[in-house]
Amino acid sequence: MKQYEYKVIKLKQLATFSPEKYRKNLEEQLNEYGKDGWEMCSHKDYLIFLKRELLK
Repeated sequence: MKQYEYKVIKLKQLATFSPEKYRKNLEEQLNEYGKDGWEMCSHKDYLIFLKRELLK
């Protein structure tokens, strides 16, 4: 049976940035986590919930 670990990250709130810059920054953050095997499984407000499979 697969097992997972989870991580909750709070998005950087960049209110001074335009929506386009905010979107780009969000993509960069998520891509960095993706390089480490994290996958977004949910979100709520400024929280992102990530998971990755535990390898034995």
